[in-house]
Amino acid sequence: MKTKNEELKKLIEHIESYHNGDYIPIIIDLSRAIYMLHYVDKDDVGALKIQNTCFELYNLIECFYEAYQVRQQVA
Repeated sequence: MKTKNEELKKLIEHIESYHNGDYIPIIIDLSRAIYMLHYVDKDDVGALKIQNTCFELYNLIECFYEAYQVRQQVA
């Protein structure tokens, strides 16, 4: 069975290589995605799907923000 770090290895590598380990650009991009989803035609996709996607993206934002706070406390 893989450990959590092994399962998230690709995500960690992506964050390190493309964002230099900085969570703020990721938080901003996720926030923009939520904002843009409000302009998607609800008839094409479905209001519930848009709402669920926004909810999941917001949860990711919270996770990255908490990780950012932990890094700031350590530094």
